[in-house]
Amino acid sequence: MDSPDEGNARSAIFDFVVHNPVAVLSTISGKVPSGAVIYVSMRTDLTCYFETRDDTQKARDLTEHPAVAVTFFNQATLETVQMQALASVVSDATDIQDIRASLRSITGKEMANRVESGPVGDASKIGERLRIPPVGQLEKGAYVYIKLVPHRARYRRYDAQGRPGGTFTEYSL
Repeated sequence: MDSPDEGNARSAIFDFVVHNPVAVLSTISGKVPSGAVIYVSMRTDLTCYFETRDDTQKARDLTEHPAVAVTFFNQATLETVQMQALASVVSDATDIQDIRASLRSITGKEMANRVESGPVGDASKIGERLRIPPVGQLEKGAYVYIKLVPHRARYRRYDAQGRPGGTFTEYSL
């Protein structure tokens, strides 16, 4: 098990998430766990951002229970990043503009334009490599932008047999 310094751990986590921006967000819904797939934009300080609609279950869950878990996975390389974070709604207009631009570069679509026009997903366009986040296919609700501030993040790469392998780093804030 390697023990890189904090800078190397942060860099490994950041590089992995930038190249694998789809994650599962785990929240608490009432008294039971709930999960949702999200597209994530990450900053070098490991803060993550995503968009959702204000009337989704995850938006309601985050209001009641802002502590979340986020899991990223790459099946081809057998790598994961697991984070524990605190979620909050982003309200600053300049920050929202930056987040939209960052998410747009990930999905290949201008997500901000869907606010008024409704869903833009179309099964016939799958071959064109459009990656429309599931939330972009919902017709109801205003978009909200969520900030995830991690207090713990862990990167792990497994060997070919699925056993923990050569790299394990943990970064705690």
